[in-house]
Amino acid sequence: MQNISRKFALWVLLPVLLVSLFVVWLQQASGFHQKPKAEVIDGVSFIERGRITLEHHAISELREMGVDYQYETGLEQLPASFAGTHPDFFWQLDNRGHLVVDNDVREIFDYFLAGLGEETLASLLARIHAYIDHTLEGPAAEEARALLENYIAMLNALSQWERDQSPSSNQDLETMAERLQALRGMRVTYLGVTVAEAFYGEEERYDQYTLEQLSVLQNEALNDSQKADQITLLQADLPQGLRQSLQQAEQVIQLGKLTSEVQASGSEEDLYQIRASLVGDDAAKRLAELDRVRAQWQMRMDSWLVERDELMTSSALDESDIQNQLLERRAVHFTEQEIKRVIALESIARHQ
Repeated sequence: MQNISRKFALWVLLPVLLVSLFVVWLQQASGFHQKPKAEVIDGVSFIERGRITLEHHAISELREMGVDYQYETGLEQLPASFAGTHPDFFWQLDNRGHLVVDNDVREIFDYFLAGLGEETLASLLARIHAYIDHTLEGPAAEEARALLENYIAMLNALSQWERDQSPSSNQDLETMAERLQALRGMRVTYLGVTVAEAFYGEEERYDQYTLEQLSVLQNEALNDSQKADQITLLQADLPQGLRQSLQQAEQVIQLGKLTSEVQASGSEEDLYQIRASLVGDDAAKRLAELDRVRAQWQMRMDSWLVERDELMTSSALDESDIQNQLLERRAVHFTEQEIKRVIALESIARHQ
């Protein structure tokens, strides 16, 4: 695995993997009325409202059951799927040494919790506890533990909520909006308004935009032009970062669509001009060079597949000779690095 951060939008713990929360939002009926199992904590003032820490609760309870995980940093002997990774997020402190509550806090927790299934929840919690002790001190460490306690309580409650709901095939916008509202309510109940906004604010704004966009697209009273205008207005209300991400994604989709259309009926110059208008001259030149490289590769691959088929059907060679010839001829036409790709493409070609 490359050295990349582990990002997971919505996870559920015990025993459901956290990523299934998004499925809950789409597929389960709304309605949540449980009381929090942990004290509601809102903002950085939580340290004065009673300390709810893994040290005093979860970890001590594990030790009472005879489970004692000895971690210094929390990063020792991580599960196999973590190979080549490390937490790519960082705690932020204010000038008084208090923890700044932002989405990176959630990402740090989720980095470790992604190991659920390879390690027990108890072991993963002990890792996070050790990581907090190793990387934070003073009030910031206590605040991180309190946040973790409430975060885990929320995830457990979400898992229970999922199990308690009756399956529903109703996917209308009103039902989806109710589910989104229920999910928001649970986050606020367990995390408080400030923390819920820091952890999920941008995600929830995108969810709301998606619902409103679907509403516009399903509005039969609007023509295509009016729908496009309405969606543009919706995007204008989004935070700049989210709006730019959406625009970039739409630009890629539009670029791919136009590229296919022009390649089918237009000239290279037409394609270049369209690309330049969308992504600029420099990017259009890079895309043109990429087209050239891809075309050359495709010509080499097509030629090789013809030669390979001739070898495979040769009556003058037995099976052993055919395999030896294939090995030799591949080495003539392709580099060692390319051969792995060639073999994979050969397999695809055989099944077409």
